[in-house]
Amino acid sequence: MTLIKNPLVVSFLLATLILAPKACKALTAEQVLVAAGASVVVVMGDHTEQHGSGVVVSPQMVITSCRVTGDARDIVVRQGAISHAARRVSADRVRDICLLDVPTLDTPSATFAPTSSLRPGARAYALGVSATHQPALSSGVISPLRQSDAAPLVQITASISPGWSGGGLFDDRARLIGVLSWQVQAGRAPNFAIPGNWVRTSIASAGDARRCRAAPTSDCLFALALGAARGIAAARDRGSSLAGIAHAQARADDRAGARQTFLEALSAVRENPDDGARQFWLGLLAMGQARTGDVAGSLATVSEMADGVWRWQALALTSRVQAERGDAAAALVSARNITSTRDRVRPLVVVAVAQARGGDRSAAANSFNEAIELARGDAEPGWRDSLLEQVVEGQSTVADISAARATALGITSGPTRSRVLASIPAFQARAGDTTGAFASVRLISGDVSAYEMGLALRAIATAQLEKGDVAGAQITARLIIDESMRNLERQFGRREVARLISNEQLHQYLDSAMDLYSQIAQAQAQSGDVAGALATVRGIRVHPVVGQPLALGAIAVAQARADALNDGLATARSIVDLPQRVQALRDIALTLGRRGDQQAATRALAEALDVASRLPDPAPAGLFGNPPPSAVETAHIAVTQATTGDAASAVAIGRRISVPFLRNSTLGEIASALAAAGEAAAALAVSEEIEQDEARAVALAGIAERLAVRR
Repeated sequence: MTLIKNPLVVSFLLATLILAPKACKALTAEQVLVAAGASVVVVMGDHTEQHGSGVVVSPQMVITSCRVTGDARDIVVRQGAISHAARRVSADRVRDICLLDVPTLDTPSATFAPTSSLRPGARAYALGVSATHQPALSSGVISPLRQSDAAPLVQITASISPGWSGGGLFDDRARLIGVLSWQVQAGRAPNFAIPGNWVRTSIASAGDARRCRAAPTSDCLFALALGAARGIAAARDRGSSLAGIAHAQARADDRAGARQTFLEALSAVRENPDDGARQFWLGLLAMGQARTGDVAGSLATVSEMADGVWRWQALALTSRVQAERGDAAAALVSARNITSTRDRVRPLVVVAVAQARGGDRSAAANSFNEAIELARGDAEPGWRDSLLEQVVEGQSTVADISAARATALGITSGPTRSRVLASIPAFQARAGDTTGAFASVRLISGDVSAYEMGLALRAIATAQLEKGDVAGAQITARLIIDESMRNLERQFGRREVARLISNEQLHQYLDSAMDLYSQIAQAQAQSGDVAGALATVRGIRVHPVVGQPLALGAIAVAQARADALNDGLATARSIVDLPQRVQALRDIALTLGRRGDQQAATRALAEALDVASRLPDPAPAGLFGNPPPSAVETAHIAVTQATTGDAASAVAIGRRISVPFLRNSTLGEIASALAAAGEAAAALAVSEEIEQDEARAVALAGIAERLAVRR
C-alpha cells in the first residue's frame, strides 16, 4: 500500500505528471495516487465516526457504495479538513451504487476509462481513504469478471483496507474503471468492484432525474419511481414496491408498462428462498395482474405456483375478471382449476351471475347447480351452510328468488336458515331492485324472525338512500319501527312497552332503526336539508357514540357549505366521539378549501389538530403494533391540509409524526395531493423527504399517476 504524506513529494510528482509528454505510457503507483487521489473523498453518514470512501465523478456529484451510506439521513462528504453536506439522489442497492449531490464541493472529477481497459490481467489500483482521512492506494491485477445476481463484478487482487468501500478502482492511466464494492475478508484479496459502465448508467439516470424535477412529466416520474424501486436491496420489498408502481401505471392507463413492471416484480419475488413467503407474494402479484386486466399474465404466474390457498385465491380473482369481461367459458375453466371444493363455490357463483346477466339463464342454472352440489357434499354442517349461503347471494342478485328460497331452505341450522332467508331481499336491494326486495320480504315473512325482517328492511332503506330516495327510506324506517314495536309487544306486553316509552328506554331495543335514522339525517344534510336533518337527529335516542356522530358531521358540513361556519363548528363540537369530531372538522375544512376559503379551512383544521392531540394513546405504541390514534388523526389532518392548498403546514405536520412508516406514508399522500392539484414540483420536493426507499418509490408512482390523470 502506498500512502504519500510529504507535500513536496506530492508537488514534484504532480508537476512531473503535468509536464510529461502526452504519451500512452503507464503511470507509476505514486503518479496514479497523485492524479486520481484528489477525486477520492471521505463519506460518512448520520454523525458516526466510521467512514467510507467516494469518488467525485462530475461537478458536485460523488459516487459511493450504498453500504457506506446505508439508510442515513444526514450524509457528510469530507475532503481534507473541509466537510460538505450531501444528499442522496439515487440508490441502486442491488448493484451497490449510491450517487450523492454535494452542492458546495469544488474538486476535480475522475476521468472514466474506456470499457476496453477492463480486461483480465490488466494492472489496477484501488484508491480509498485511510483511517487518517488521507488518500491511499494498493495495486493488483484484474481477475476474470464474476457474474453476480445483479451485475458483473470485477474481481481484483489488490487489497482493500477498512474505510475504502465506495472508493475508486483506477487503471494505469489514473482513469476510473470501477467502484470498490465488497471484500471477502478485510485487508485481503480477492476483492470486488462494480464496473464503470454501471457507474455511467447511474450518472445518466441522475441527469434524467434532474431534468425530470425541472420539468416533471408522468413518464419521467414513473421512470424515477422504477429507478427507486430497483434500488431496494431486499427482494421482498423491491417486489412489493414494483407491484405498487404497476398498479399506478394501470390506473394511469399504461397497461403495457404495468405488465412489464409486474414481470420485474415477479423476478424479485422469485429470489425469496422461503417457499411459503414466495407463494404468498406470487399469489398477490397474480391477483394484481388480474385486477389490472392482464389475465394472461395472471394465469402464467398461477402456472408456476404450488397448489394451495394462494393459488386458489389467484384463480378465483382471475375467474371473476374473466366473467366480468364476458368470457364466461374461460372463467368457468379457471374456477374448475381450483382444487379446493370450498374455494371453488364462490367463483362458480360469480360465473353463474355473469351468465345470467349475459342472458344465458340455462348456463347460469347449471353453474349454480354445480356450486350447490359442491356445497351439499361438504362433510361439515357449518361449512355446508356457509357455502349454500354464497349460492343464495348469487341467486338473489340475479332475481332468481324462488331458487334462492329453495336453496336457503336446504340449510340445516335454523338460525342460519332464517338469517339467509332474510338476506334475499337485502341482496336484491343492493343490486338496485328495491321493488323486488319488498316483494321478497312479503314472501319470506313467515319463515324469519322479526329481528331478521328488520335487517332485511334496513338493507332496502340503505339502498333507497344510495339512490337518493330519502322519503322512501323514511317510510321503510317507519316500517322497521312498527315491526319492532309489534315484536316487543308480543315479547313484553303492551303495558311494559308503554313504560319503556315513558322512561325513554325504548331506544335500546331499536338500535338498528335508530342507526338507520342517522343515515337518513346524513342524506338530508348532504342534499342541503339542514333543518330536516336536525329534526331527524333529535329523534335518535341511541348512545351518542353509536347513532349520531356521522349524521352530525354531515350536518356540520352542510352548515359550513351554507355560509354558517360558526354553526357548523358548533355542531361538530357537539360530537362526543373525538375521532368522529376530528373527521367532521376535516370534512368542514375540505368543503371550505374547495370553495377557496383558505382562512376558514385553516381555522377548522387547527381545531381538528387540537382535538387529535387530546386523543388517548395506548402504550407503548398502539394495540398490536398499530400507530396511536393521535398520530393517525394527525396524518389525516396533514393530508387534508395539502388537499385544501396549505402545503407548507401539511408538510410541517407530516414531519412531526413520530411513527416512521406513518410519517413516510403521510408525506407520500401529501405529495399525491399536491400532484393532483397540479403542483408537480412541490410534490417531488415532498417525496424526497420520504426516508424509506419503498415508500418513496410508491409515492413517485402516485405523483406520476396523478399527472397522467390530469393530462
